[in-house]
Amino acid sequence: MIHVTHDQDEALALATHIAVLIDGRLEAFGRALDVYFRPPSRRVAAFLGHNVVDAGKLDPGHRGVVAIPPEAVYLSGDGGYKGLLRSIVRERGR
Repeated sequence: MIHVTHDQDEALALATHIAVLIDGRLEAFGRALDVYFRPPSRRVAAFLGHNVVDAGKLDPGHRGVVAIPPEAVYLSGDGGYKGLLRSIVRERGR
């Protein structure tokens, strides 16, 4: 069964696999959680609502980008942001 939606929450809740089309091009396809938590490119990460940050801003000396899903960041009691960086995955083709 194929279900077409523009609602990302709905897609992630219902689908076992998702396809991400941007400007009419297939940018990603795979298991829903794999695509969401390991987006294959900066464009897909941004499309899915991730915060896309240059890796060097998080850890000087590193190159590339880090895609941080919104639910991975929370406000700490002192008003700052806290999160846990579990892994860095290279963008495909780079």
